[in-house]
Order: sequence, then structure tokens, then C-alpha cells
Amino acid sequence: MPVFDIMERSIVKRLNISPGFALRLIVRSAYVAFTLFIGVTFPFFGDLLGFFGGFGFAPTSYFVSP
Repeated sequence: MPVFDIMERSIVKRLNISPGFALRLIVRSAYVAFTLFIGVTFPFFGDLLGFFGGFGFAPTSYFVSP
């Protein structure tokens, strides 16, 4: 698959790791885990935005008083 090939070639080039079965297993498993995480959190995207927005809003409410 082109996506895996691009990822594996860039990792081999950047980290100077020899290509092999272990690298392919790790890269493809990480890709599947990342897409699974995105797929699971997508229905709760509004809640996720509210959660991270609270982190940005809470410090400003303490520093900037009315």
C-alpha cells in the first residue's frame, strides 16, 4: 500500500533503521491504532472540543478578571 510504503521509507531514512518485518509490524499497528482512536472519538468530537476549550478558557478566567 502506498501509505505504508511512504511511512516506512521515511522512518528508515530518518531513523536509519533497517527495513524488515518488525518495522512493518510496528508502523502498521501504530497506523491502525491511530485511525481507531480517531474513529472512536469522532462521535464525541463536540465533547472533545469542549474539553480542550475548557483548558484554554479556565486560565484566562483566572488571569483576566472582570
